[in-house]
Amino acid sequence: MKYFVLTLLSLTIFATAFAQECNDHFYRMEEDATFHLTSYDKKDKVVGRQENKVLEVDNSSDGMTAVIETKLYDKKDKLVTEGEFEVVCEGSRIKIDMDQMLQSMEQLKAMEGMDTEIETDFIMLPSELEVGQDLPDSKATIKMKMGSGGANMMSNDIIIKDRKVAVREELTTPAGTFDCYKITYNTDVTMKAMGMNRTSTYAGAEWFARNVGMVRSESYDGKGNLQSYTLLTKLD
Repeated sequence: MKYFVLTLLSLTIFATAFAQECNDHFYRMEEDATFHLTSYDKKDKVVGRQENKVLEVDNSSDGMTAVIETKLYDKKDKLVTEGEFEVVCEGSRIKIDMDQMLQSMEQLKAMEGMDTEIETDFIMLPSELEVGQDLPDSKATIKMKMGSGGANMMSNDIIIKDRKVAVREELTTPAGTFDCYKITYNTDVTMKAMGMNRTSTYAGAEWFARNVGMVRSESYDGKGNLQSYTLLTKLD
């Protein structure tokens, strides 16, 4: 009985320690926290918005897992799609489900409304960032079908690579002013259709604030020209 009590106590201490660490990462892992993100084209016109809400947070001896409900709206404020993704805290890092990034990629907007299957990695983000730091790659595969149960029409392999902490800077959005780390990256999109492969490379950038998450993101075309950007416009 004494051993059982000590084991329970140890687990409680470890879970508390992890919870404290996980409250000092680059994402707000609090139940009911809501992030309002607005997307704009290169001419600063609103093209859509996204609402992410933390539905639940599970604590364990390994860390914390937050389940995020996401809703994506078009420029007419019509709901386009909704779903869930996870943010996982493991001590000195968090892992963000890559679905979160794919939803805002300009190059994938043509897939909206298609029947798709998505397999994704997590995007890793350490609890401590330094300018010049390299971050791990991530990969996703998206298969598009003709219809429910139909044959594959095409697939895309997406590799987010060359992730680097470029600069630490203060950034102001309608949601407030934040101390951010800017992370730049390149994205290889390989389209596979009818036995043919074609790869295009695009550049992007994201700004993360501690205990908040993503504050801004930018997407560029193959020539490095800004195509769209997203801002955190409200934080509840």
